[in-house]
Amino acid sequence: MTTATLNRQVGRIMVVDDHDRARESMADALAFAGHEVRACGSAAEALHVLDSAEFDVIITDLRMPGMGGLEFIRALEERKIESQIAMVTAHATVSAAVDAMRHGAFDFIEKPFTAGQ
Repeated sequence: MTTATLNRQVGRIMVVDDHDRARESMADALAFAGHEVRACGSAAEALHVLDSAEFDVIITDLRMPGMGGLEFIRALEERKIESQIAMVTAHATVSAAVDAMRHGAFDFIEKPFTAGQ
């Protein structure tokens, strides 16, 4: 194992997005960067996974069928999940960004974006 490998910080990241390609693209880019990634297609699936696993970062879409991203981060807040939360969306509004930040999101990223941002 090289020194560069030993110094690489690996995070446990959950990606929650109902769009298959967006979810898999984010998960692939994060895995390529060396992170351990779990991809979930819905907030309900993510909450089920969070019953038995912890993540450093949770990246969630805003608009999803069933439980949307804002409802999801409120559920995370109620469960006292201590992960850092980032919201991604193609439907950004100032009020949604403020609401996400108010409930614990540390960032609000507008789609489309590139992995280097």
